[in-house]
Amino acid sequence: MGIVKNQSIKNSIYFYIGLLFGALSTIILYPNAFNSHPEHLGLLQIIVAYSTIISVFSFLGTPKTLIRFFPKVENKHQLITLAFLIPIIGFLLVLFLYFLFKDSFLEFIKPDTLELDELQAFTLLKLNFHLVFILVAFLSFFEVLSSLSRSLLNAT
Repeated sequence: MGIVKNQSIKNSIYFYIGLLFGALSTIILYPNAFNSHPEHLGLLQIIVAYSTIISVFSFLGTPKTLIRFFPKVENKHQLITLAFLIPIIGFLLVLFLYFLFKDSFLEFIKPDTLELDELQAFTLLKLNFHLVFILVAFLSFFEVLSSLSRSLLNAT
């Protein structure tokens, strides 16, 4: 069996196992774990959503570049070093832009209505927004490592 076909079968199996775990955790685990504080479940979901969106800007296209140029480059160590350096620079740039425009950004995501529940949820998000950047850093490097693994034809 070829390398690509073998990895495709393994990746399909891993995908469906992950899908099953994700469905079970979303349907069974999360509602029971956050039963006493359902607003924390919403906080977790919004932090993951913001982190996923911001991480796309943070890694500055490095994963696709790595996949495209890794087989063609002779000095692979330099490309790998650059592939890890660019997301660090992108992360610092995103962090700098956030602190520069923090008030504007928080005003943009602030709820329009002044209902008590929405203001409490917004306050909870504002207090825990630093977690977004921790997750952005991990997501950026995960994506680079995933692309490196695909480039080495070792995706499983």
